[in-house]
Amino acid sequence: MWEANTLNVDREFEALVVRNQDWLLRFAKGFVRDHQVAEDIVQETLLRAFRAYSGYEDRGRERHWLIALARHVALNHLNERSRRCEVNLYGSGEDTVNPEDFILSPALSAEEIALADELTRRVLEAIRNLPDGQRTTFY
Repeated sequence: MWEANTLNVDREFEALVVRNQDWLLRFAKGFVRDHQVAEDIVQETLLRAFRAYSGYEDRGRERHWLIALARHVALNHLNERSRRCEVNLYGSGEDTVNPEDFILSPALSAEEIALADELTRRVLEAIRNLPDGQRTTFY
């Protein structure tokens, strides 16, 4: 009996996904403006919905429920993205320093040492500009 009920719930949820995945993707793209990220948001939304589906009783309002879940997932993504700080340590243009160039170099020339020193200076400057909580990770 339990197995038949579980199979019913699985089929109901599969039908819910088929009915709602297209508009959920459009909804998520409205938040993030990036198709790949929107797909990730829809996937996370449907995963959360699946985990909670067996206890979900208001079957007539599933669209509202999915909107609330998707909005929550999208806002979490946007909040996480806004907290991340990215710094381009390589500079720009032709004078770009690539740290991988120094990893297995047998003997560095004076120019390479100067470039390595410049990269080190940029890294330390970027670390100094981090908020206190993030900066302590490096010290």
